[in-house]
Amino acid sequence: MQNADIGLKSDAFYLESDLYLKVNLIRRTKNADVYISLPDSIAFSYDEVYVNLIGRGEHKLLDLENQYPGKFASGFERKVGFGEITKEENFTLIKIEKLDLRAKNGDDLILKIKKPEINDFDSKILIKAKVLTLNENHTIKSEASIKIKEPKNGFEKVDLVKLYSLKSGDNITKALQSEIDRLNLSGNGEIYITEGEYFLSSVILRSNIHVYFDKVTLKVLPECNSEEKNYYTNKIYFPEIDASPADFENLPENYVTKQDSGHSFFENALFFAEREENVKITGSVKILGMGNLTRENEFKDLPEGKHADKVFSFKLCKNIEIGGINVKKDLWFEETLESGDDEPFYLNEDGTKSDIGIANMMKVTDGGHFIILATGCEKVFIHDLYATDGEVIRDTMDLMGCSNVVITNIYAQTAHDDIVKLGSDCSLGFTKKSKNYVIRNIIADTGCNAFQIGSETADDFEDICVDNIYVTGCGKAGFSASINDGGKVKNLHLNCGGSVGKCKKGTHHGDLNLGYTPKETHPKRSIIKRARMPFMISLSMRSRLLGAVNKKFSYVNHLSESVTEDVVINAEVGEIENLYLGHFDSFDSFWGSRAINTLDNRWPKFIDQERTTPLIIGYKIPGFLGLKFSDGTDTRKIRNIIIEDVNLTVKGGNPESDFLNSPPEQYSQKGGQRYLSGDNRASLIPAYGIYFRHTENLTLKDVTLNTESPDGRKAVVCENSLDIKVINSPEVTIK
Repeated sequence: MQNADIGLKSDAFYLESDLYLKVNLIRRTKNADVYISLPDSIAFSYDEVYVNLIGRGEHKLLDLENQYPGKFASGFERKVGFGEITKEENFTLIKIEKLDLRAKNGDDLILKIKKPEINDFDSKILIKAKVLTLNENHTIKSEASIKIKEPKNGFEKVDLVKLYSLKSGDNITKALQSEIDRLNLSGNGEIYITEGEYFLSSVILRSNIHVYFDKVTLKVLPECNSEEKNYYTNKIYFPEIDASPADFENLPENYVTKQDSGHSFFENALFFAEREENVKITGSVKILGMGNLTRENEFKDLPEGKHADKVFSFKLCKNIEIGGINVKKDLWFEETLESGDDEPFYLNEDGTKSDIGIANMMKVTDGGHFIILATGCEKVFIHDLYATDGEVIRDTMDLMGCSNVVITNIYAQTAHDDIVKLGSDCSLGFTKKSKNYVIRNIIADTGCNAFQIGSETADDFEDICVDNIYVTGCGKAGFSASINDGGKVKNLHLNCGGSVGKCKKGTHHGDLNLGYTPKETHPKRSIIKRARMPFMISLSMRSRLLGAVNKKFSYVNHLSESVTEDVVINAEVGEIENLYLGHFDSFDSFWGSRAINTLDNRWPKFIDQERTTPLIIGYKIPGFLGLKFSDGTDTRKIRNIIIEDVNLTVKGGNPESDFLNSPPEQYSQKGGQRYLSGDNRASLIPAYGIYFRHTENLTLKDVTLNTESPDGRKAVVCENSLDIKVINSPEVTIK
């Protein structure tokens, strides 16, 4: 291989009194040391040097070893790197060592020196890198001249249709991309696309650009971009991949296979942005997938040119807004007997229907695997989104490792997977925490969960407030948290008032807001109906983490079947504390999503569809595994639970003998899902109302439980649960 193929690129510039240096390797590597030599003509304070490595975020260089590296399986912990600055003869040497640069998330290394004194702008910065790639050590060099950049303060509004003489039926991809790039170079701008029907393929979004649609229909073309290559899919690094694909996929460090392909790739989208800031796509627009966005999990097996599976894809971006026109009102829904009335509506402050229609909303049909995938992003605002047609749509939106997020006024029908999903995975080559969510007014029908944390939960979640949900049908739970991969959840609330700054449990969200101030915290009572269960909160040991090591275990399950499963032997199960569920009614509890009704695309009648009891279950390692957590224990409990002002009506009909059942403690790649399907559904749960297992500090207040048919089981059953308080609620049975 030629040395040029293993080179590096560098770029230095001076902007608004700060000096920046960007360094990028041509080849990926799991072990790199970078040395930067700054001439004496550049004087600076060592405490004012910062570095951003593969998009992890800016961090003081001299403290680099203490930057949060993400989560790993036990025994596999890593540092981000090590930074050192030394004064040498005629230059200052900056050392950044022991770097893992396998992942490619934009610039590999951005060095920032605040307010240096530069006496000679013609002096050169020398860069040397020692890298291990393709099992060989290489030393590569580069040099950078300092360019002086002026702030980009220009602003321009562009009427794209008028500027390019566009008409309905035109392909606007080139025109739109050209204006995005031009306005980004000059500063920032707004691109208006006015009334018409246009065709579009993949567009790369840039910082400081607002694309606004006014009564526009976009039809997705089949020429959208395919997925990018990365370290673990590029055969340059793994020429032997075809010989042992199973071993390759199970590599403990393979960050690509810790989650499905949809989450692992980003560029195969209609709109894509990576490490951009201040990006808005809003307005009254219909986006029609036209069958050109796939929802297939393994899109790589599809023909070339058919790999696009996202409408919007954001990777490590900041300050993003996606949605219709924000009319500053609450969106709601009321089910009627007439199919023509299956539309949401806006509410006035007094709770009556507003005269404002829903033409303002961003409407997406056939959105592929994701309408919105945002990974590692900060300050995200999603609003006034209408998603429908379940033939080619899975997740409405997935927020993976994002923080400071506002989501409001979402209407999504007949999706096949989660509507609003929070998660954390390894797709960036590292994990990120999720924190500070305000979510309000979700109207959902889905074959899966209406709101979900999981299933990918590799890192922690904190301060999640969801107010006002109306679930018309779902195949799993209306409100779910499936913590499978070691993440810790703190402060997860349903209907706490957090969306308007009135969280009853003390969670605060800083400057997050909806863009308007509703008069009522809950203008209408939350409804969960036709759900297989209204809520499911669970822990499991799936452990899709970097460094996870699998071992096969064989055992006999509760059905006397011989089972062999892969078990992660160095896993840490996650935690949930401070869970609040309040102020909702749930009835007609069965799998009744429109997504499974092919007759009239409305909700099916109950015949004998799957259903089960609401669950809140911690985790205990099955004894036959002979494993313990790192602290020597074998159980993780869900702690500090309040269920308040909740009315549940379930189908019932189980015999008294089912109370004697106890779901088996067993390892499961699907965790709590075992309680949802097959022989583990309603007949195995000893309670008809709510089943708690491995919990601590539980309060039930003003809870009512009813059955449509007599049920011989107990209303509420607690197993291995401590500190239970019951106030104006059904009696709790302890097992």
